[in-house]
Amino acid sequence: MAKSKAKKQRSFSFILLVIIVAFAVYFAVSLVSSAKEIQSKQAEVDSLQAQCNEQLAENEELQEVINSGDKDEYIQKVAREKYGYIMPGDRVYQDIASGE
Repeated sequence: MAKSKAKKQRSFSFILLVIIVAFAVYFAVSLVSSAKEIQSKQAEVDSLQAQCNEQLAENEELQEVINSGDKDEYIQKVAREKYGYIMPGDRVYQDIASGE
């Protein structure tokens, strides 16, 4: 009978050990997964912060244009550079050597 009780005790200890190891593995995997997610979110935050800084710089430039009174020149500059507009009487030359 003592052997049976000792065998049950070892069996219980083994099951308890397996459960503890399983929980440890689960927590380790969970920790690694969380660390990867944190790293991904930090990269996203960095990207958004860079976009925010670019927008703030553009806002400052636009505010300087508004304050300086050079609105017409700025509008013409944007129309020419961004949208490809030309003023009446302007001559447009196309560089055929560049292949565009």
